[in-house]
Amino acid sequence: LEHIKQTTDTVLSCPCCFTVVCMDCQQHTKYTNQFRAMFVMNIKVNWESALVYDPTAQSLINKQPGDPSLSLHNKEQEIYHSVHCIQCETQLAVLDMREEIYHFSSCLAST
Repeated sequence: LEHIKQTTDTVLSCPCCFTVVCMDCQQHTKYTNQFRAMFVMNIKVNWESALVYDPTAQSLINKQPGDPSLSLHNKEQEIYHSVHCIQCETQLAVLDMREEIYHFSSCLAST
């Protein structure tokens, strides 16, 4: 087992119910409490609303479907969906639809 290379930075769990949500992720180089992953488990995506990055506020803004400011044809617009624990509904991450990557920021990390 010593010759097997570790491929993940940590295992991520829900901070409320401790359900494992990701076993293969990369830690952000600048923000040590943030991780990104492509493969997840025990989560559900909220497809009913979209989050759009607002550069002025430097944060994600909630938009409802049909909002005229949401444009599916705008390649520059970053659209995200909130990701929740399937067991307790806690918001754990956002799903980046352009890169199809989950960005976790509210999880327990363990090795």
